[in-house]
This record gives sequence, C-alpha cells and structure tokens, in this order.
Amino acid sequence: VSDEPREVQVDTRSGSVNLTVTGSRVNVSSMQGQVVLKLKQTDANVSTVSGDVDVDGELITGQFKSVSGTMSVRASASRVNVSSGNGAVTLNLKGGEADVSTMSGHISAQGNRFVRGMFESYTGQIQFQGGPEKNGRLQLKAHEGAVNLNIPGTSNDVIVSTQTGAIHIQGEDFERGWIESRSGNVTFEGNVSASGALDVQTDGSVDLLLPETVDANFRISSVGGHIENAFGTAPDNGTLDFKTGTGRAWINVKSRSDVWVRKHVVDKIEQPRSEADILYDQAMVLGDDVSVDDRLDAFRKVLRADRTYALAHHALAKLYMIKNTPT
Repeated sequence: VSDEPREVQVDTRSGSVNLTVTGSRVNVSSMQGQVVLKLKQTDANVSTVSGDVDVDGELITGQFKSVSGTMSVRASASRVNVSSGNGAVTLNLKGGEADVSTMSGHISAQGNRFVRGMFESYTGQIQFQGGPEKNGRLQLKAHEGAVNLNIPGTSNDVIVSTQTGAIHIQGEDFERGWIESRSGNVTFEGNVSASGALDVQTDGSVDLLLPETVDANFRISSVGGHIENAFGTAPDNGTLDFKTGTGRAWINVKSRSDVWVRKHVVDKIEQPRSEADILYDQAMVLGDDVSVDDRLDAFRKVLRADRTYALAHHALAKLYMIKNTPT
C-alpha cells in the first residue's frame, strides 16, 4: 500500500493479514489469523483474539492488543502500547515511550533512549535490556513473576517491584533506583553514581555486588537475618552504617532476611611479556661460571630491545664495576 489511501482498514475472522504500508494509518482486527505488518511512518492499531502479531518498521504511534496471541514488535516509535493476556510479548524499540502489559505472558524487551518505559505482568517473567534517555524513567512491575534487568549505561529513574518474584538487576551508574518486593530475593550488581541513591526493601534476602571503588554512605538493616559486609565494618544488632570513599552516593537496604554486601573484584588482564623482559630473565640466570663479558653481552641485548630498561642498566653498571672497566 502506498501513500494513498490515508487509512487502511482490515477485519477478518480467521484469515491471516500481511501488509506493507507507508504513510497510511493502519487498523487491523482479527479473531484467529496471524497479523504481519511492515510499516513506515504510520500510526497502527491492531487487535486479535488468538492471532499472533508481528510488526516491523517505523511507527509514529502503535497500539497492539491480543487476548492470547504472541506479540512481536521491532520498531522505532514515539509511543507504543502492547498488551496481551496469555501470550508472550517481545519488544525491540528504539526511543520513545513504551507501555507493555500481560497477565501471564512472558515479557522480553530491549532498546535504548527510552523517554519512558512501563512493563507489567501478573504472573509472567519480565526481562529488560537497554537504557532510558537522560532524565528518562523505567518502571518494571511483576506480581508473581521474576524481573531481570540489565542496563549497560547510566540510568536515571529505575523502579522495580514484585510481590513474590525475585529481582536481579545489573547496571552502571544508577542515578535513582527504587527496588521493592514483598517477599522476593533481590540481587543488585552494579554501581550508584555520585550523588545518586539506591533504595532496596524486601522481606527476602538482598545481595549487593558493588565495585571496590564504590563511593557511598550505607544504611543496612535486617530483622531476623544475617548481615555480611566485605567492606570491613561489622553490623551491630541487625543494623550496619558505614561509608566508603567520601560517601557521595546513598545506599539504603531494609530486609527481613540475610543481606550480603560484596565486592566485585575485576580480574586484571595479564599483559604479554615484552622481548626485553624475556632477554632480561635469560641474562639474570647466568651465573658466576659465565664470563663477565658474556654476561655484559646478555644485558646489552636487553637494552637493544628496550633502551630504557632500568634494571638492565643497573645490572650493567654492577658488571662494569666488577670488570673495573669505565662505562
């Protein structure tokens, strides 16, 4: 379909719908048939009962609903609303605002530069990878399902809540993070930016895996649980208050179970040894049974590989003194 007509309307009971549309507004209603759309600069409104929906392209706005069909949306858009009762939802969105909800369907979302993102499921699991726009906001809410969140860059407002589902968050430089669960366990792997804040509340356990360089004030409390702190300060009667660095950020944890505050130690990458290093080791193993001249030649080879190798200069000076030969 080209730029004309201005609106495309399709109603079907069981037949599949496959459209490629540019510019026109699209309205599709289907009972059981699959709906496949390739769109460019369009507004789209799609509803099905059990039919699956697959959308790809550039949207202005999009609204996609199904009772039990699966939903897959890959698009750039200013605003997208996706909802399904029992079907799974897969969303890959570049920019804009997103509202995604299911009753029991699994939600898998990724994207970047979200102005706002709201993801909610009653019993389904929520997985999200991406990040909000500066001053953006992400909210993930699950009742019984788990939430897995991975934000590779700086994030502003992040709100995660569950009733019984576990929460696992990975991220860098959280500005403001609110994590709450009625009884689910919470795992946080990441950092809080300078002047940022992280607040965790749950009756379940809490595991914080933080960089060794974290700069924050901590207030940890556990009613009935055990607190372990890898940063040194010991808890006192179920509470732990301490500071790392200058204490620029704020980290607050309230739990009725165990709390672990652990260090994330980054393994140092071993650098390959240089030619000068290898030659120096070979020169150093030469004993007194080797002539001074041969040992001098061995250290001179080191300096031919690296003229600034200080240890070789030092060894040469000692050998010249032994030989009583001026440098």
